[in-house]
Amino acid sequence: FQKFDTPLFTPTSKAEVGHDENMSMEEVEKLLGKEMASRAKDTALKLYQRGAELMRKRGLMLIDTKYEFGVDEKGVLHVIDEANTPDCSRMCTVEEWESKYPKIAEEMKTGKYANVTELLKAKPELKLKEFSKQYIRDALLEMGFDP
Repeated sequence: FQKFDTPLFTPTSKAEVGHDENMSMEEVEKLLGKEMASRAKDTALKLYQRGAELMRKRGLMLIDTKYEFGVDEKGVLHVIDEANTPDCSRMCTVEEWESKYPKIAEEMKTGKYANVTELLKAKPELKLKEFSKQYIRDALLEMGFDP
């Protein structure tokens, strides 16, 4: 839930069933080669920086996002899905972040909560109102849906 000075690159691969599978940069390099892996990482970070910049100008904060890449038969890297939309990203207003994050950070410093999830269960008023599909997930979970 904290804002990092430098965005993180956390590659994953599609799983046959269930959630995406985390990959190390070394695994990405083995799969794609060092040059293509580096190009994918650089492209992802540039897309994030540009998205964050555009959203900030509109009073929004890009919390996190994912990009999907593919390589064509000529070895050219392509973004193959949407970028920086509510379907693949989490965002909130800058005002929401600036008003709630300091309170979350202070609560976490007390040591009463093992993680932010526990804190938000105890104090749901601190949950950020996101512009994403997360609110649908939350509603389904509250209704007893078992993914």
